[in-house]
Parts: sequence; C-alpha cells; structure tokens
Amino acid sequence: MVPGARQASLAFLHLYTSLFKEPQGIEVCVRSALPVGAGLGSSASYSVCIAAGLLALNGYVKMPKMSNTAYDATELKLVNDWAFVSEKVIHGNPSGVDNAVSTYGGAMLYTNGKMEPLNGFKSIQFILTDTCVPKNTKAQVENVRIRRVQFGPILDPLMDSMQGISNTCKDLFGALEQSDITLSDVLTGMEELVDMNHCILAACGVSHPSLERIRQLTARYGLRSKLTGAGGGGCALTLLRDDTGVDLIEKVKSELRAESFRCFETSVGCHGVRWASLPLDSKDWMDHWKHFVENRNVDWNILSNI
Repeated sequence: MVPGARQASLAFLHLYTSLFKEPQGIEVCVRSALPVGAGLGSSASYSVCIAAGLLALNGYVKMPKMSNTAYDATELKLVNDWAFVSEKVIHGNPSGVDNAVSTYGGAMLYTNGKMEPLNGFKSIQFILTDTCVPKNTKAQVENVRIRRVQFGPILDPLMDSMQGISNTCKDLFGALEQSDITLSDVLTGMEELVDMNHCILAACGVSHPSLERIRQLTARYGLRSKLTGAGGGGCALTLLRDDTGVDLIEKVKSELRAESFRCFETSVGCHGVRWASLPLDSKDWMDHWKHFVENRNVDWNILSNI
C-alpha cells in the first residue's frame, strides 16, 4: 500500500459524506508526480484536488467548460477551507500553509497563524532532491517540542531567528517590487538565507546525514541547499540562479543520483488549483499523463508502476 493511503482514503470519505447530499457512485483516480511523505506537501495537493472535485460535482463551485480554467476568489476560499478539513484528517493539527499555497499558488507568508501573499515574489528555480529516506512529520514536530522544553533558552532565540529570515525574505521581494534592487540581488540574499535557515533547523535537531550530504555535494559547485518540510530525511532544495549553466546543473544531478538520490528540476511560484478536462478513453488518458510527467523530468517508469 502507498504510504499514507489509509489517511488519504479517510480524508476523501469525510469530504464525500460531508458534501454529498445523497449517496452517489463515483469513480476517482488519483495520480501524483510528487514523492509521498517527503515534505513536499503532497497531501495538501491531494486535499485541494479532492476538495475542488467534490465541490464541483455537488455544484458548490462551477465546473468550467474550458480546460485550465481558474476559480474566482470566493470559490478558491471554499476549496481551501475544505482542503484544510482534509489536511486535519490526514495530519491532525496542520498549519494550513501547504493547502493554502496549493490552492492559491504563488508564495505566502505565515506568521502567528496568519497568511498573506508575498508581494513582489518571482518564480525561483530549484533542484529538488529526494533522499529516499522516509520521515515522519509528527515525530519530528514532537522531537522539536521536547528539545524546546529541555533547551528553551537556546531554541527559543533560534525560532525568533527563523522569523527574522522570513522577514528579510519579505523585505527583499518588497524591494524588488519597488525596483530598488534586481532579481540577482534577491538571489544573492536568498543564498545566504538558505544557508542560515538550514543551519538553524539542524541546530533544532531536524536534519539528517543524507541532507547534509546533499549540502556537501552541491556546495562544491557554489550552490546552496537546505532541507524542506519537517526534515529527518525527505527532500532538500538547491537554489539555482538564472545564470546557472545547464552543464553544471546536469553534473550536480549526476553526482546526486550516484548517491542513490532522486533529482528533479522544478520551480516555486506557479499558479494554484486549476480545472483540466482529460480524454475519456483509457489509452488516451495514460498517454496524456505520460506526456505530463515526462515534461517535468519525472521518471515515467517509476510512476507507471505505482
């Protein structure tokens, strides 16, 4: 069974029984190009998809006639609210950040339980590296809680420092929006913030030898990497500047793969939930899906066997 399948099924059933006025037979197929349990918000993406689909089937949001159609602000809020319900079933006490970003797209700031768009944000390129080391978000969060109880005078200032990193990131993109600095200046600042953020997280006890190995390998080429998600395994992000050469990127990916890591080139800051109409014929549908994942540098042979 795919990791998390039971909780994902429970989340679907909870939304189904909540949104359907009368029992109705439906067929649902879910496929994802995101590694599961790797700190990439795969459950949030799933939650947003099932929320949007079930809401549309029951007439709570429109079912657009054209593919790749966006929802309006009222519909997006409804999708996000129900996706958050699904996330609660899966995780217990999520922050709501992952489902919000999956719903609205772009980048968002999260401070003291409040979320707001990151103004001036531009899409940023990354190498995403999956360590293939399973991690447990709940266990990692509990470990940090215990460490804060034991070493509060040390960890509390570290938490404040991470807020400072977020504030500095906000200021960088704000200055970019005002044309006070260039995107190159932003990326230079981001490189420093990536390093500082990872080191603080490591001090909090959520890194892993595999994540440190990724940082070591990418640093040889002047690239900055950090863990993502709850840490303890999962994935790392390596920041790419716009002028990073293709040959260098391929060389880095080759070295990472030689360590049995899985690598993808990706970006953050894309659009959120969209409606897409797929071919009804099974073969056409699989061809469509194969074309989709191969254009995102994902190994089709892995996905086709899930």
